[in-house]
Amino acid sequence: MFKSRIKRPNLSRPHTSYTAASIAAMYGFPKLTHASTQRVAIISLGGGWSTADVQAYCSRYGFPVPNIRTVSILGATNAYTGDPNSADGENALDIQNVIGATGGLVGIDFYCCPNSNAGFDGGINQVAIDNTACALSISWGSDESNGAQYLDAALQACLAKGIPVFVASGDSGSSDGDPGQNVDYPSSSPYSIGCGGTTITGTGQTAWSSGGGGPSHVYAKPTWQALAPGSMRGVPDVAANADPNTGYPIVIAGQWNTFGGTSAVGPMWAGLTALLVTITGKNLAGLQQTLYQLNNLTDITTGSNGAYKAGVGYDYCTGLGTPNAAFVAAITGATTPPAPPPVTPPPAPPTPPTPPGNPNPPPPTITLPPALLKWLRLLLMLAPPGEAEEILQWIIATFGGLPSGLLRTIPCRMRGE
Repeated sequence: MFKSRIKRPNLSRPHTSYTAASIAAMYGFPKLTHASTQRVAIISLGGGWSTADVQAYCSRYGFPVPNIRTVSILGATNAYTGDPNSADGENALDIQNVIGATGGLVGIDFYCCPNSNAGFDGGINQVAIDNTACALSISWGSDESNGAQYLDAALQACLAKGIPVFVASGDSGSSDGDPGQNVDYPSSSPYSIGCGGTTITGTGQTAWSSGGGGPSHVYAKPTWQALAPGSMRGVPDVAANADPNTGYPIVIAGQWNTFGGTSAVGPMWAGLTALLVTITGKNLAGLQQTLYQLNNLTDITTGSNGAYKAGVGYDYCTGLGTPNAAFVAAITGATTPPAPPPVTPPPAPPTPPTPPGNPNPPPPTITLPPALLKWLRLLLMLAPPGEAEEILQWIIATFGGLPSGLLRTIPCRMRGE
């Protein structure tokens, strides 16, 4: 069984969500003025997606609803249940991040595949056969020790059609969740673009501590990856915001959640590719080599993922770095604008995450300054009927817990009594 690379926030730590559109703007993604004929392919190994979720997401952020085509592989179908803790959560993140990255102006091909070697391989092969997408996003994988190379022919088939394949590098740091240091497959394949993770900070970005990365135990370093250390294929190649504590607001069955993980990165890069192909009118064949030849992404030089530290140049945490205006200009031939100072995108509107498991776990109790506490108490007391609970959840999400002085202001049903 392959695992999705999606994570929820750690509610014991500060957490703020950022929309895919705001992250795209921070990274210098170009904006389209009209709908594109380009499409992004997404591989799903379980669950499904909902038209209602897509409509709710587009309505909230003012995007047109894109055309989404569902493709069945080996009998697998759109098996949507609305459970955010199932594969539906992964699928929603993939689809909605593509929409946010592209303003809803590119189409999506959603491949429903059985969670098996044959299903995975069949889905990637079908993307190449259909040849309707300009990029493929994959948010599923497994430790290389569980097997590698069996998807390589299908990945090569995509590359032969000019379809770059963006693959999540894993969410368990340099170990990939197993003893020792490991990398995730198929992100480690030399025929994919491995996607690592960053954390948004007040001054820029740092390597996400759980982002997968390291040297492959299977593949020798390709000639185009000369910037990577050692003699083995380095993972990842590129990165983007992935920390769930600076994650993305995603809607499932009418409920808003915050998700992160390197699963969020592939759809962002695939969306960017669709924008660039739309602008240039050319596919991005050979993008792996181009990335290393240009070597002009935003270099992430702080943070670590366990065994490896981020530093100047290529590293096993964030690869070459994150997208920027210089990379976009180099691909499109546009004039590169002056580099802006580091900017943190504005937080998304409050959409408190729904924790897995018990839907109403008791939040931690915290202490706030008296003046702030008084203001929050007044806010709750004056809230219109039906809105107090929503305000309370915003307070818990914003301050990381339930202020002790608010307890006597909150009705018993909201305290779980």
